[in-house]
Amino acid sequence: MEKKLESKRSLHLHQRVHFDALLLANPNYFGGLPNSEYKPVLALSNDIFYEEISTVGYNPETEMLEATIHIKHSVGVWRYAMFGRLI
Repeated sequence: MEKKLESKRSLHLHQRVHFDALLLANPNYFGGLPNSEYKPVLALSNDIFYEEISTVGYNPETEMLEATIHIKHSVGVWRYAMFGRLI
């Protein structure tokens, strides 16, 4: 189980660190463009490894949409990249 989690962390780290380059090579790398001529390499729909939306609310009087986002790690990807592990 721990090995599988570490493998997933490593994959996520690579994607976060090289995000711009991956999108430059394939604008649909993460599957965010459903009608694109480019095929997704890794569709990240519903991936909640780093963060997830826990609640969403709309106020019609103010025409505001608000969401609560649960951040699952207390440090950013750059610190993870420097030390090679989540702290």
